Amino acid sequence: MGFIGGHGNKQAMTVTAYRTVSTATAQTFTGSFATSMYWAAATALFKPAAPPPNDFSIAVAPAAATVTAGHPATFTVCTAVTSGVGQSVLLNSTGLPDGAGAAFSPSTIDAGGTATLTVSPSISTAAGTTPITIVGTGTSATQSTTVALTVTTPAVTRAALYYPWFPDAWAQQALNPFTNYVPTRRYYSTDVATVSAQIRDLRYAGVTLGVASWFGQTSNTEKHWPAIMQAARGTGFALAPYYEKESTSDPTPQQIVDDLHYLRSTYGGPGSALASLPAKGCRSSSTTPTTRPTPRGATP
Repeated sequence: MGFIGGHGNKQAMTVTAYRTVSTATAQTFTGSFATSMYWAAATALFKPAAPPPNDFSIAVAPAAATVTAGHPATFTVCTAVTSGVGQSVLLNSTGLPDGAGAAFSPSTIDAGGTATLTVSPSISTAAGTTPITIVGTGTSATQSTTVALTVTTPAVTRAALYYPWFPDAWAQQALNPFTNYVPTRRYYSTDVATVSAQIRDLRYAGVTLGVASWFGQTSNTEKHWPAIMQAARGTGFALAPYYEKESTSDPTPQQIVDDLHYLRSTYGGPGSALASLPAKGCRSSSTTPTTRPTPRGATP
């Protein structure tokens, strides 16, 4: 806006070329008085105040949850526009305890929207309380909040055997398929989507641990382990190796140690689905080898 000042007597002023200023650029306007003045020389322009920055808030409910290891906790993530206009917000989490995974649905929302956060501690997650930070990264602002996750030790761990050698064992001994029953999900494969569906079924049944056959570093089962580990990652479902080399040979203690270290270095690490003793990692121990028949259909 602007004004023109005159000197001499009091009278109305008429301003022409009136406009709303939307940018901080030079503007021109004129003004006049009904009768002559001694002088008319004072003018001024004022640019509008800068618009407020785009910002948002983030909150999580409930603020704390207690779950048993192997079972998920669910939270609702809420956002609100606090100034300016809405923006796209990418959700993430930090500070998860070992053996736990987290998933947002959806992972990106518009400020003012909500999402569901599922935190899934596995049986490898140690008992205790951990603060988890929820971070919302917007196009022009970043906000965060925390929740407290308390994990308790399960009284019972329900496990099921899982045989990753089956993709190579459907046809054998002149039988195809080499089974009395056809799985509902058809023949098992190394397809991650199929394994993911199997893990969802296991979790629905309350199974939190899969005991998966593993015949060693150069075996066919080793070729299939990447798929099952990828499918289980972040779900809270853990996989423990069923050391099948003991059924076909008599490995030395050093061979067992080397194999266990290989499994840990290949499939372990933060967020891994490889089962371990909570807060103790993958440890080796001496056992007395036993002689067992190879399971029907097993292909070392």
